[in-house]
Amino acid sequence: MTTSSDHKPGWVATLAPDNPHRDYWERALTAGFDPSFETISTHDKTAWVLRSARFEHITEALEVREIAEVIIAQLNGAQAALGDLDPLKLHGVGKVDYDGSFSTIVFGELTICAKAHMAIGSVEVRDSLGNLVPPPPPRASLTQSWIQAARTDDDIADLLRYAGHSDNWYDIYKAMELLCRLAGGKNKLSSMLGDSAGAVEHMRETANIYRHARPHRTLVPTTLCAAKPLLAFAIRTVLAKRVPPS
Repeated sequence: MTTSSDHKPGWVATLAPDNPHRDYWERALTAGFDPSFETISTHDKTAWVLRSARFEHITEALEVREIAEVIIAQLNGAQAALGDLDPLKLHGVGKVDYDGSFSTIVFGELTICAKAHMAIGSVEVRDSLGNLVPPPPPRASLTQSWIQAARTDDDIADLLRYAGHSDNWYDIYKAMELLCRLAGGKNKLSSMLGDSAGAVEHMRETANIYRHARPHRTLVPTTLCAAKPLLAFAIRTVLAKRVPPS
């Protein structure tokens, strides 16, 4: 069994271990890149945790929590664009001390979550003689690349935050505003989106109407159910241009 003494000392964010897509998250946020997931086990408890370089040099648990809230919100937005994940919940913070001890602080009122259904698997590759071809060197996942980009680009950070709450028209509209800005304008965004540009623009117009609660409207509105995958497609398309693979 892995113990806390096997892990790097420092702060971590503790997460609910009963997530039905835990395997997905662990594969999407692998060790060696930021942020990443770990499982820390001691003689009396096991914790599923999120580790980030942003927690380093922090002295107070509440500050760790504040940063963890931001990271989780951005993860939620990234996964809203990449899939439809079940809740990922932030429960509190933990700390691995230099002597190997592990302590946790649980914030019972805190629940930050998103949804997704996306399979990540491994595939064997063989050459013409049937020999296994070595896998490529590890690299950051798309989710990790987006989170890293959000550290230096406020528009991407805000986009992921709004995407994580895209169950209402206000946040969808704000996300569309940011997509236009990231794409370099409305015309460039339409060019990027290709055949889907008309549907996405119709969704944006619908969001604009609903966010102002206008009673009279001439267009047949996009449904909220249809808007979510359209927004996800637009986010993937724009970030594919703005954030090159790591």
